[in-house]
Amino acid sequence: MRIQASYISNIGTTRKKNEDSLLINDILVCDADMDSADEVTSSDERQIYVVADGMGGHQMGEIASRTVLEVFRQRYKDIENEADISDVVFFAKDALDRLAGDDNLRYGMGTTVSGIFFGHNEVFVFNCGDSRVYLLRDGALERLTKDHSLVQELVDIGTITESEMRFHPQKNIVTSAVVADLHGGLPDVDAKAMKMSDDSTFLICTDGLWESMGREEMEECFRDMEKTVECLLKGAIAGGGRDNISAIVVRIRDI
Repeated sequence: MRIQASYISNIGTTRKKNEDSLLINDILVCDADMDSADEVTSSDERQIYVVADGMGGHQMGEIASRTVLEVFRQRYKDIENEADISDVVFFAKDALDRLAGDDNLRYGMGTTVSGIFFGHNEVFVFNCGDSRVYLLRDGALERLTKDHSLVQELVDIGTITESEMRFHPQKNIVTSAVVADLHGGLPDVDAKAMKMSDDSTFLICTDGLWESMGREEMEECFRDMEKTVECLLKGAIAGGGRDNISAIVVRIRDI
């Protein structure tokens, strides 16, 4: 299985630091301010691509996102099914709780997490929070994950449309995340298996991207696959870029 991934993480136009982190197999990207994409190609049997959007600001959201993805980096090769992904999130939450137990200033820090794991001719898509995974199908982006957020709940009951989620004043309220709250309960984690096919293309991104660009604008960036990630960053910045912006474009080249 050969997979090509391009990735970028940028502080945006407003924030003072980048609380997003990215995991590209064994590469962990933290506190980055990239203007151009990096690219890797891997033929490993097991591969993982994840974004994490740290929350907490002064409560050290960047530490939360980095810590959670460090746990994924250590444990992803043991994943066999959807339940194993929830187990990794459990270990990640335990790591955050231990940090908060040692330093009460870290209490309440947290992160969303969303990504793709490849193994045994299957792909597992997962998320906790409002970072997203999309599949490019016939030039259109199909959202594979469902946000854990207040605005998603409003969409579900018909109060607002999906396109209105980007502009809603409560768009940043998540209903599930990996949080250092010193409680043993596992946050809501959605994971599902999909069949793999040659030439499939996925987008994994934090809300700093999808809140700054409409879906049609995002789809336009996939017309030139060599420049997709830079185009997404440029579009998000043009759309305001008020949050950190992180994206991974993953292409299956050969199964």
